[in-house]
Amino acid sequence: MAGVTSLETLAQRLKVLDTGFDAKGDRRGLFTAVYAPCVARLVRAIRGGELKDPATAERVVLALGRSYLRGLERGGVGPTGGPGSAWDSFFARARRRDTSDAQVLASAFNAHWGLDLVSALAEARAPASFGGDLQTIGRLLVDEVQSLLDRPSTRTARRVADVFEQQPLFLTARGLFGRGATMHVGMSTLMAEAFAISQLPAPLRRANEASWGLREALFQVL
Repeated sequence: MAGVTSLETLAQRLKVLDTGFDAKGDRRGLFTAVYAPCVARLVRAIRGGELKDPATAERVVLALGRSYLRGLERGGVGPTGGPGSAWDSFFARARRRDTSDAQVLASAFNAHWGLDLVSALAEARAPASFGGDLQTIGRLLVDEVQSLLDRPSTRTARRVADVFEQQPLFLTARGLFGRGATMHVGMSTLMAEAFAISQLPAPLRRANEASWGLREALFQVL
């Protein structure tokens, strides 16, 4: 995580990690394959004036990225990390042969969007007015993920696309509402929930960890 002091250095670090994970066939890269292009898209949005509060957006994206890199350090990429982390479950799943790619990817999404996003919003001191920008960020992320699913450029990205194509619940929702609408509704709901929790006092924010743990247990059925 050392040296990640700007959006550009974060995007470059993620690109290098994505390439390395893909070359090794390392399943920890299932999330990085999605995250790296998403961060690159957010950098363009922030630098290109697509958000009303680019300063807050930059702080949030950097805080999120650092949380992920700290998680990777705990998982054996870079220096040894600190105390226990929500990412520990992800790393355990990634190394076990009896877990599916869907379980691995879902565990990463749960750690990053279920816990890290709330912490990043609080750390960045996101004001109440940032809710609109956060929804814009969600729409940009969904569009970027759809591009990845339509045109996967690496072996790992292809595995990610296969996860989305093989999950019964997602396929059912996509059949009823379309893939784009399904993903946008899901992301909008996630962003709104995370933002609402981030605005609560610290003790109530920490109570969110209980719901994170419940979701983590449910990933066993994927």
